Amino acid sequence: MAWAPVTAVFLGRISYGRRVKDVIAMNLFVTALFSIVWFMIISGATVNQLMNNPDSGLIDAYNAGYENVIYQLFKNLPLSQIFIPLYLVAVLISFVTAADSTTMAIAGICSKGIAPDSPEPPTYLIAVWGVIVAVVTWIMMSVGEGITGIKMLSNIGGLPAMFLIILVVISAIIISIHPERYNLVDKNNTIDEKHKTN
Repeated sequence: MAWAPVTAVFLGRISYGRRVKDVIAMNLFVTALFSIVWFMIISGATVNQLMNNPDSGLIDAYNAGYENVIYQLFKNLPLSQIFIPLYLVAVLISFVTAADSTTMAIAGICSKGIAPDSPEPPTYLIAVWGVIVAVVTWIMMSVGEGITGIKMLSNIGGLPAMFLIILVVISAIIISIHPERYNLVDKNNTIDEKHKTN
């Protein structure tokens, strides 16, 4: 829930000009299919190791923090020297992509003049928000034990996000009931036509 508002802004930005069915297919079905396949493979391999090799070290890894389980799983598999670096690269790419999209979305919310013909926020604002996010992340990881602080911050951020999402849902209902009041595109076109005729 804490991620929802910022993610929605980013998805709205990259979805502009695309067909609704393509956006739904890519962001809902393709990602869900990938998640299903990923969890089937990783979870199936984990359960298989727990059933066939109780001394695999997975339980100890879980007790140390469940983020350690996947590394122990790869360590028990053949070619672990290849799988672990590949997984770390995938995690790094995922993190950088998420951080980049988040900072761009936040910078876009804080900017004036964002429009389809100029969708990019100022570079300095992206850099400022990137530094802020990095500093807050570092502080929370220092205060908590590893990623525990990040989880706590995410849970805290979910509470105000919940009220924001409720307001967004109410706004969406109002706009769907009276769409003509909020159709800024047609209003701007009408104003431009009046200026041209005058």
